[in-house]
Amino acid sequence: MASVSEKLMFYHIPKTGGVWVKEAMRKSGIPNAGVPNISKMGHPFGLKREHATYEVIQEEYKKDKFSFCFVRNPIDWYKSFWRFRQAGGPARSQHSGRYDFKFPLDICGDNNFELFLEKSLALFPEGFVTKMYKYFVGENCDKVNYIGKLENIREDLIDVLKQSGEIFNEDVIRNYKKINISTKIDLTINKDLEKRLLKTERWVTETFYKE
Repeated sequence: MASVSEKLMFYHIPKTGGVWVKEAMRKSGIPNAGVPNISKMGHPFGLKREHATYEVIQEEYKKDKFSFCFVRNPIDWYKSFWRFRQAGGPARSQHSGRYDFKFPLDICGDNNFELFLEKSLALFPEGFVTKMYKYFVGENCDKVNYIGKLENIREDLIDVLKQSGEIFNEDVIRNYKKINISTKIDLTINKDLEKRLLKTERWVTETFYKE
C-alpha cells in the first residue's frame, strides 16, 4: 500500500528504495501506515497493494497531504529488478527465475540479463520504466508534489520531510542502514544495447537525470 503519515503521502514505485524510506521515516520518529487500496479500478501494471497509486486511493487519505515518491536511473532499475527476480529461489524453467507473471515485465524473464533487456525493448518500445514512472507521477510529473532520486535518497528524504513540516530526527535518516538490497550479481551490458535502452528510456533520463 502507499504509505501515509500526518502530513505525508508516499507512493512506492517498485525497486526505488521504498522499503527503506518507510522504515527510515519510522525510525526517525514519523509513524506511517499503509493506506487501503479501496478503488475497484485495479492496477494496469499488476502492482501489489504496497504500490498503490493516486488513482486507487480515496480522496480522504490524500487530502492536505504532501505527496512524494522516488525514481531510479533506468539501467540500475532493470539491474535491480532482474537481480531481485533471479535471487528468489530455484528457477521454474531454464529461462525464468522466480518471475510470477503478474507484473507485466515478468513476461520478459530470462536468466540471461541481456536477453531479458532485449525482450523488454521488443515488448515495451516506449520504455517499460518510462511507462511505469508516468503511471505514478503523470506525463508532466503533476501527480505528486516531490520526486526524489534513489541515488540521493537520504538527502532527498530529509528535504521532503522538512518541506512537509514533519518533526523528525535528521541524524537517523543520514545514518540508517540500507535494507532490502538485491543479491549482488555483477552485470554488464554491451554498449549498443545500453545505447538503445537509454534511447528508449530517454523520457526518464531527460526528466530526472539531465545534467
